[in-house]
Amino acid sequence: MDENLLNINQLKINEDYEMDYESEKFQIRTSFTREKPENKLDLSSSMYLSLPDEYLGNKILSYGSEFHYNIVNKVINNREYEPSSHMPDIIFIGKNYTLLYENIESPVINEKFKVTIRLLEKEFRKLDETQVTREQLMMTLVDLQAIYVRVKYFDSTQDTIGIEFQFRMETAVTGGRIIDPIYKRKATSVEQCLCPRNYRGTSCEECAEGYYRIQHGPYLGACVPCRCNGHSNTCDPITGQCFNCKYNTEGDYCERCSEGYYGDATQGTPNDCMICACPLPIESNNFATSCEVSSSGSVLSCTCREGYNGTRCEICGAGHWGHPHIVGQSCQKCECNGNIDPTDVDSCDPFTGKCRKCLFNSAGDYCERCTDWYHGDSIVQKNCTECSCNQCGSEYCDHKMATCKCKSNIVGKNCDQCAIGFYGFSTCQGCQPCNCGEASHDINCDDSGQCSCKTGVAGKNCGTCAPGFWGYSKYGCTSCGCNDKYSRVKQCNQFTGQCQCLPGVIGAKCEKCPDRWVLVPETGCQKCGDCIHTLLDDADQIDKDIEFIESQTLNTS
Repeated sequence: MDENLLNINQLKINEDYEMDYESEKFQIRTSFTREKPENKLDLSSSMYLSLPDEYLGNKILSYGSEFHYNIVNKVINNREYEPSSHMPDIIFIGKNYTLLYENIESPVINEKFKVTIRLLEKEFRKLDETQVTREQLMMTLVDLQAIYVRVKYFDSTQDTIGIEFQFRMETAVTGGRIIDPIYKRKATSVEQCLCPRNYRGTSCEECAEGYYRIQHGPYLGACVPCRCNGHSNTCDPITGQCFNCKYNTEGDYCERCSEGYYGDATQGTPNDCMICACPLPIESNNFATSCEVSSSGSVLSCTCREGYNGTRCEICGAGHWGHPHIVGQSCQKCECNGNIDPTDVDSCDPFTGKCRKCLFNSAGDYCERCTDWYHGDSIVQKNCTECSCNQCGSEYCDHKMATCKCKSNIVGKNCDQCAIGFYGFSTCQGCQPCNCGEASHDINCDDSGQCSCKTGVAGKNCGTCAPGFWGYSKYGCTSCGCNDKYSRVKQCNQFTGQCQCLPGVIGAKCEKCPDRWVLVPETGCQKCGDCIHTLLDDADQIDKDIEFIESQTLNTS
């Protein structure tokens, strides 16, 4: 049977085809090719067309109506073919029964074969060849799952056969909808039953609203009241699942309290489920999934939704902020651009929403930029990278361009040195001018501000002569040359070079004491006494006598 079933989607279409569902008509004109099994000739004489879903489902209103179809089997070249085998022309498959129809006439090849039957029990038989009862046909039509119509009746040595098929299935509609008098006739076969309160439909084939079908009972099964614990009046007529549970209940049978409510929903009263006061007993400020309540009705503890915390869900949880204890307000996620740990309770301020512990080197109230001394995209790419700026010499690093903004008088791509003629980089306060004097080697100075001075020059800025030097100029200073032994100090006049001699000392450079004067250390030269003068006079005369004798001796020799 399965190998001979032809579904519309299984046809290999060689010509165009059309479907017309208006007035429940269906037409197809096509040719198809069946593949031969290898080394085997396919001689099957029957093939069935599966009708579309539009003709299935509840077709109770088609009972007693006409079922029409025309079919032509065409063989292009009248070669050998065999007459049709004896098989059903129509097969109806329902939930509980499979019904067969066999026409007393057989089609002739290349001629139109017209079939018209009335959907009555006398036209069908069951698989066991027994007659169909009215109840059985009605039970099949109420849940019609498939209709198969035989469309191939001949075996041909050819591989291709053409089929033309037209079909119409009548269904009763409410009065006044059919205008054309040709088609306007009473549907006398359709019954109108007075159903018990738990059934509905022309033949009481459906469960009424508020009822569903169980699997035991007469015919399709009995319709029993929906089991919704008094919290809904409707349910699925097949499964019994309740619709639109009321009074803050939920579940397939409205058997439990909705999220944020407590109580026993199976008691069957509108007050079965009461709202949790977590923190307030109103819908807008109930943030619990469930709660535990004392016998007196006081809330003992709440199981809070995500984003809420506290015994009564009165504060916002990690990664959230707000004022849930104020009527109409709630907690919302902290907007930190994905740069916080939402499980860390300190990641953002629970009252203002400002971000506190930004991750991935981000910063800002919303972690919207890279932290100081980092650059990149903290929002999308999250690639904040440390800048190369020297932080001592820079005011900041541009978060986007990664460029360094140098402090006053600091230079370099990374702001890592003072400009020429400036000093003080290590202070991290910018650089100050060296102000080196003309007697310095150049305009630079060391990190303390000391200029490099020429010979004899002193001072931080090389602006004066060092002690012991005089005559400041761009060439440096000249050494005083003072005799330390006869000088008050080693210095001399900065402008004249005059040394400061001890008292009684003579000479520009404090060379000596006057003749017949004696040096008293650190005191100066003092004149000798008369006795010393007499001795010195005698000594001088002796020196002269010796010189005379030496000269005479030289002349004699």
